Amino acid sequence: MSSNKKIHNLQNIEKLSTLSSDIIVEENFETFVMTINNVSIDKFLRDLNNYSHLFTPFFDTKDTNDNLRITVKNNVNNIQIFESMEQMTSYAYGGDYEDEIGIVEIKISKLNNVDYLTIYSLDLFVNFLDKKNIEDIFKLFSSFEKRKFKILDSNNYNFNTAYFVFADSINFDHRTSQTLKNLNLDNRDTKLKKINENTHFANASTIKFLPEDFYIIDTSINDTLKKLFDKLTLSLILRVFADISEFSQNKLTYKMHGYKSIKNEYDFLTLNTDFVEDYFKSYEEIFNTYTSVSDKIGLARNVISLHVVEDDFTRIKGNIESSIKSNYNIYLKENVKKYIDVKNKINDSIFSLTNKFDDATGNLMGSFKSSFYTLASLFISLILFKVLKNSSTTFDLFSIEVFLFLCPVLIAMYLFKKYNIYEIKETKKRLISRYEQLKNQYKDILDNDDLKQIFEQYDFETININFIDAQILKYNKYWNITLISYFLFFFIGTFCV
Repeated sequence: MSSNKKIHNLQNIEKLSTLSSDIIVEENFETFVMTINNVSIDKFLRDLNNYSHLFTPFFDTKDTNDNLRITVKNNVNNIQIFESMEQMTSYAYGGDYEDEIGIVEIKISKLNNVDYLTIYSLDLFVNFLDKKNIEDIFKLFSSFEKRKFKILDSNNYNFNTAYFVFADSINFDHRTSQTLKNLNLDNRDTKLKKINENTHFANASTIKFLPEDFYIIDTSINDTLKKLFDKLTLSLILRVFADISEFSQNKLTYKMHGYKSIKNEYDFLTLNTDFVEDYFKSYEEIFNTYTSVSDKIGLARNVISLHVVEDDFTRIKGNIESSIKSNYNIYLKENVKKYIDVKNKINDSIFSLTNKFDDATGNLMGSFKSSFYTLASLFISLILFKVLKNSSTTFDLFSIEVFLFLCPVLIAMYLFKKYNIYEIKETKKRLISRYEQLKNQYKDILDNDDLKQIFEQYDFETININFIDAQILKYNKYWNITLISYFLFFFIGTFCV
């Protein structure tokens, strides 16, 4: 809707009580519905011109992408449907429903073909969510796939998380575009994968949200929604720290193996969120560097198991974030020498494999040279033998005998070339296989990011494979040219000159 329209709080239109005091208002992801019960149909339709102004706020507030329908119903069917103020003001009643009591339903259907969801009353929307179990809440946010929410009630709510943006209609376009532009979603899948690698979450296939998705950054917010989002945030954080966790309806189960093993169950509706800030800072500390996530989560479990009160994850004593930092720094100092030794060992292994690639191409070049030294030696020996045998200084190089001698020699050299190239290709396969074994060998010792950084800095596969393929291509070409040159030289000299 355009920003110059007046924004109403649709759930508090007091004048509608002149029709009936029995009014029910509900809102969810798909609709906003106000149901006015026990309405005299005859009186309402007969005096519709006098009542029509009561419905103006709905048409003024409705988003242009949503549909509004006002339906008058009795116990059997729909009596009349209005979709615009023009239809209401021009309606002529025929007087057919005297003494009938029915309902007037005002329904706004939210279209799902835009990239945002409208909220006409944040209170009602939150009340709808608050009645759902935790599995259904995550399912709703997943299935509707909306990250932007336009709030159209009279309160100027503007807030966001690391994934969702809520804004009033006046600030909606500017705020959502600016906020979403500054949010970094590139590492979401990587982070979620790391979390799942270090914890067993029974709902991992269906719940793919991160704790920061529901951690509210701004303070201009509905208190009930803040409490709900805090519970969702804490539920997801505890699932990161726990070794085993499961959400079933509203029952949250967590099991953690730290310095001591702790298992506890919670009712999502009554989950205590007093320490959600402490947990969230600790969660951020785990992912604030490129160091080993596995090590940090393991240390966090040790720290948390010592800081919880009476084995209750929702009650902690002390500052777990500082304790995790301190423990991790001590851990690094104790293990830095081992870490350096492992990295040096990997570097030495990579250097050794690189040398083997160089040796393989060196062997190919040596075979190329030695084969033609051998060929030259054969011809020199043949010439000396002929000269000494005939006691003459002249020797006919281009003769049938020499050509017939040359042909099998050239064929043997060609086969020798093929064998050498086959052998170096097999060597290349073995060296690449050893390289892959080397990478897999340290997966249980170093973090994936650390391994990736070590191996990628050498660009081992690209450089060495390209190098050895280029050498094979080059020597194969030179070898073929040399063999063909010998053959043509003696063929022309023997049969054409």
